[in-house]
Amino acid sequence: MVAAVWALFAGIGLLHLGNGLQGSLLGVRSSQEGFSTLVTGVIMAAFYGGFLVGTRVTINLLRNVGHIRVFAALASTASASVLLHAVFVSPSTWVLIRMASGFCVAGLYVTAESWLNDMATNETRGKMLSVYMMVTMGAIASGQFLLNVGNSRSFELFIVASVLVSLSLVPVSLSATGAPPINQVEPMTLRELWHEVPLATTLAFAVGITSSAMIGMGALYATISGFDTGRTSLFMALLLGGAMLFQWPIGAVSDRVPRRVVITSVAAFAALAGGIGIVGGGVLPFVAALLVGGASFPLYSLAIAHAADWIPTTKLASASGMLVLVSGVGAIIGPILAATVMQATGPGGFFATLSAVHAFIAVYAGYRLTQRDSVPVEDLADLMPIPARSTSVATNLLRRRPRVPLKRRKRT
Repeated sequence: MVAAVWALFAGIGLLHLGNGLQGSLLGVRSSQEGFSTLVTGVIMAAFYGGFLVGTRVTINLLRNVGHIRVFAALASTASASVLLHAVFVSPSTWVLIRMASGFCVAGLYVTAESWLNDMATNETRGKMLSVYMMVTMGAIASGQFLLNVGNSRSFELFIVASVLVSLSLVPVSLSATGAPPINQVEPMTLRELWHEVPLATTLAFAVGITSSAMIGMGALYATISGFDTGRTSLFMALLLGGAMLFQWPIGAVSDRVPRRVVITSVAAFAALAGGIGIVGGGVLPFVAALLVGGASFPLYSLAIAHAADWIPTTKLASASGMLVLVSGVGAIIGPILAATVMQATGPGGFFATLSAVHAFIAVYAGYRLTQRDSVPVEDLADLMPIPARSTSVATNLLRRRPRVPLKRRKRT
């Protein structure tokens, strides 16, 4: 079992190395090919459209075909799609290929996360989810430095990304255990979710916007700001790697302080940090990348934890699945919104978008503090690190405990 778990983590790490390199490479290459900022935003948004569809379809594939075959088919298709970007260089084809890539990556996430959920025990769930978070964000951040191993104007880096995605299949296929059962849970309606946890719903949507904007448009921001390849890779690594540095202290505080206070404070901090990036110049964009990324990505974990504070245990899986869907819709909007602002105002629009969305989160979370009493600190659900681009299957790894219904001051 230990060997199977670590083999699975090795496969996940290789997948995210290749996926992290691919996303930033396309942002850089789009600028070099003369694609407009808005067109690049649409290309990046297509990935999240495919991702949203893939999370819904893959569960049925797993039931009918099996985990190993699904993982192999999706990894092979994802690997091939990386190479197709180098062959067919045009906005229209890249939109279609990115959508296919998003579909495959989502399916690989669902497959891997269902295995993790089956292997986890009540004693190991928290540790396994923490390692999953570190492997995911660490690999994506490390993948940014691979921009320096080849020429972005050539096909070399596309081959590197493709090979990494293909290699993710090796450890998984050689050590996978029996296929775990797939228990699909019908999601809550949006109306029900909003009625129970309006802040968690809004937060998941907003974090979908910010996370996809950072991942999808960060490399383009760096390129049009005049950064060379080394500085672009460093900028992206700081933007994505900050989540690993900030997740633990934010999580520790959120388990001891009313959750909405933490959400308000973290979002306000991210909004102010974005202002540093708007000013720009020298090391300021890099400082802003570390601070904004470090504060923004953990907000998704806070959204899930806030939902767990208020929603009964029996409905948590359904609510988590709906939050993933809401976040996915926001992720489609994120690159297009950032691209629109950047095209109108210049590269500074990247940080302006992030700052504005986080300021909105802070204001709304502060407003929610006035609408109903906070959950007592001793009754708060344990916060576990959840990657922003995880699927609803990952939320099954959350440690649950019986919840005592709380009296609410107001519903609105």
